[in-house]
Order: sequence, then C-alpha cells, then structure tokens
Amino acid sequence: MKNQLKLSESAIEDLKNRLDDAMNAEDMLEQLTEKNLAQGERLEEMRIAIEDLEALKELNDELEENHIENEKQLQAEIDHKDILIREYLKRLEMSDETNADYENTIHQFRELVANLQSDLEQFRQKEESQYSESKNLSSQSQSMLDLNIKLQSRVLKAQAKQIDLELRKLDATQASENLAFVQPYLPDSYFRSEHDSIRCLLLLKRLVFKSELIIKQVDQIHNIPEKLNTTVPEELIAVCEFRQKLAWFSDIAKRLVSFVNACPVDTFLKMGQVYHDLVGTERRLNGIVDLLRKEDLKEADCIEDIQRSIAQLEHLAEIYLSNTKIDEADKLYAYSRGLDLNADTIAVSLGHLKQAVALACKDEEINVTEEIDKFNSDFFLPLQSLVSQSRSSKVMARKLIRRLDDMADQNAGLKSDLLTQFKICFTLSTKLTTFCQEVRKGIFAYINEKKDTKEELLLSGLQKTIHQVTENMLGTNELNMWDGCTKSLLSICQEISNLNNAINDPENTTYGSTLARS
Repeated sequence: MKNQLKLSESAIEDLKNRLDDAMNAEDMLEQLTEKNLAQGERLEEMRIAIEDLEALKELNDELEENHIENEKQLQAEIDHKDILIREYLKRLEMSDETNADYENTIHQFRELVANLQSDLEQFRQKEESQYSESKNLSSQSQSMLDLNIKLQSRVLKAQAKQIDLELRKLDATQASENLAFVQPYLPDSYFRSEHDSIRCLLLLKRLVFKSELIIKQVDQIHNIPEKLNTTVPEELIAVCEFRQKLAWFSDIAKRLVSFVNACPVDTFLKMGQVYHDLVGTERRLNGIVDLLRKEDLKEADCIEDIQRSIAQLEHLAEIYLSNTKIDEADKLYAYSRGLDLNADTIAVSLGHLKQAVALACKDEEINVTEEIDKFNSDFFLPLQSLVSQSRSSKVMARKLIRRLDDMADQNAGLKSDLLTQFKICFTLSTKLTTFCQEVRKGIFAYINEKKDTKEELLLSGLQKTIHQVTENMLGTNELNMWDGCTKSLLSICQEISNLNNAINDPENTTYGSTLARS
C-alpha cells in the first residue's frame, strides 16, 4: 500500500508538473498569439505605408515631369525675352546716337542763338549811343541773318540726313528679313559649298568699306596739309603711318575682292575656307571704328594691329593672287595711293624734324654756339626744300590716282608692262619714307643726348647722323648734308612724272569688260 501510495503521490506530482507545464504553454501560446496579432497589425500598417509611399512616388514623378516641362517653357520664354532685350538695347543705342546728334545740333543752335542775341544786344546799345554806326549795324545784322539761315539750312540737311539714315536702316532691316525668309528654301548644297564663299566676299568688301571710312575720318580730324603750314605735332607722324598701313590693308582687300569676283568656280568655293580666318581681322577693325566713334582713337596704339592684319591678307594674296592678272588694276591704284601717302609721311617727318632742331637751337638747356645762319644754309633751307619737293610729289601722285579713277569709270585699263614701273617707284618711295623716319629718330636721340650731357650741339653732329643713315639705307656717300635724300626724292618725282606721261599715252590704254560674279 505504501508503495502504491508513493507511486500515486509520484504520479500526482508528475501530473502537477505536467499541469504546470501545460499552463505555462498556454501562457506562451497566448503571448505568441498576441505577438502574431501585433505583427499582423504592424505588417498591415507597413503595407498601408508602402502604398502611401508608392502613391507619393507616382505623385513625385508626375511633379518632376511637370517641373521639367515648366523649366523648358520658362527657358524658351527667357530666350525670347533675351532676344527682345537685345533688340531693345539696339534700338536704345540707335536712339542714343540720334539723341546725341540732336543734342549736338541743338547745342550748336543755342550757342549760335546766344551769340546772335549777344551781338544784337551790343548792336542795339551802339545804335542808341551812336547813330552814325547804323549802317555798320545793318550789315552785321544781315551777316547774322545769313548765319542764321545757314544754320537752319544745316539743321534741315541734318534732318534730311537722319531721314536718309532711317530709310537705309529700314532697307537693311528688310533685306535681313528677306534673307531670313529665303534661307530656309535654299538647298543644303548651297550651305555646304557656296555659303561661306559668299560670306567671305561680303566680309572682304566690309573690310574695304570700314578701312576707307576710318581713313576718311582720320583725314578730316587731322587735316595734314593744313598742319604742315603751322606746327607739326609729333603724333601726326603716327597718324601718317597708321593711315598708310590702313590704306595698304584696304588695297589688298580690294585685290582679293576683285579676285573672288572673277575667279573660277572651284577657286571661288575654296574661298569659303578663308571666311573664318578673317573674322578676327574684322573684329580688330570694328574695335578701331568703335574707338573712332568714341573719339578715343590713338593711332599709334593701333598700328601693330593693322600690321598683323596686313600680314594676314598678304599671306592670302601670296596664295591666291601670285599667278593671276585679275587684280592688276587694283595693284596700280594701291601703288599710286602708296606714293600719295608716302609723300605725306615724308613731309610730316621732315617738317617735324625741322621744327625740333629749331626748338633745340633756342632751348636754354642745350649749348649751341654755331651761328644760326650756318644752320639755315646747311640744314634748314635744304630741309625745307625737301618738304616742298615731297608735297610736289604728292600733287603728281594725286594726278595718277585721278587718271586711274577716270580710266576705271571708262572701263579702261593699262598694259601689264607698266605694273613693274609702278612697283619700282612705290618701292623707292617707301624706302625714302623709312629713311626719313630713321633720320628723325637718330637726330632726336642726338639732341636728347646733348641735352642730358650739357655738351655742345654741333651741325657736324647732325651731319654725321644723316650721313650714317644715308649710307646704310640709300647706299649713297654724300658730300653735303641732305644730298642723298634730295637725289632720291628727285628720282621719285621723275619716275612719277614718267608714269603720268605713260598712263596718258593712248598706246598704253586697254579696253575690256569687267568680270563680275553673278
């Protein structure tokens, strides 16, 4: 019984343990069930969150597409506004220029009116005080009325010029618009072949026009013939050099224009390659035009740019013009104009040199003991004779130019044999021009040296400087001062005279049609 009781107790104890384990399992099952329910709820929440995020992503993609489209539309609108702004700026610049012209005219008119009113007031006072001067007052009043009429005429001319300018701007605008309408209908082959060639021809013509415009304005500003009769400023030498180089640049461009107008088709198509090389050249020329418009042009600072442009065009001329006769007429004109401009440079260089030595002789800081009569006879008089002779050579060179212009109007030309004679004469003139510039530099250095060292300025020192340059450049061993320069200048004048006789000889004249590219 005890054993059974122990077994029963043991069984009971075992059942209790099992019952405890079962109760613990139920608790664990309940906990796991609760966790499972919580995880299910969390998964549902995360599924809902994922669906919300996916919706947000779709919304974000749609917003991004709308943003890109809006950005494109805004960029297009900005580009359009930029175009409008540039047009408005151009109009504003044109309006500023027009207003400046009007203000200048009004200012001149006001000054003249103020002067006239002042003069009239003085005349009224004189009339009140002196009746005997009434006739004089009447004549002066009439002259003022004439001036007023002239001013009104100038105003009317300015208005007419402004109207012509506006009409030309209209023509240019419509031509550009017409070109814009026509270009889309041109075949692609035109843009691949002839387009750049035509732009090259137009660019060369622009180079000629702008160069001639600058030369014309510089001539009006400085008026070299008038200044030769008074004081010759040092900057006038740079003006002459600038003008001569720019004219040579223009003449080479003219030769290229003539060549492109008449060259074979295959050569014409090759000229399209030149267009992009010359864009920078036109840009440099535009810079000079802008300086001229702003009245800030300093010719000496622009000579180097012009020389670079000349080198570029001379390279093209060597490539395309070395074996052609198309540009012969332009060469003749270039040499003739070179003779004309070289004569100015010679006269200005020697005139300024004469002026500088005369001032040095009067300078208290420079020791000069020789008699002024000796300077006059040996230095100043021969120098003045050279200046006069160079001006005479200019007159003869101008006759050459006028004759060539007349022949061009008559569609006439000269025989090719004369081209060499023109070139030799121009080379002699250029050589003498360089000689005069070098002599001027050498004598200036001599004067400055004597001024710094307080040594005596001697006529023999001037002669030595001139003698060295003459021997080095002209190859002449002169006995008297200026002999070499005088002989060279007389030789040039004789050559120009011979050229004038030759071009007026009917046997040297040819007639023919001028070829032009259609």
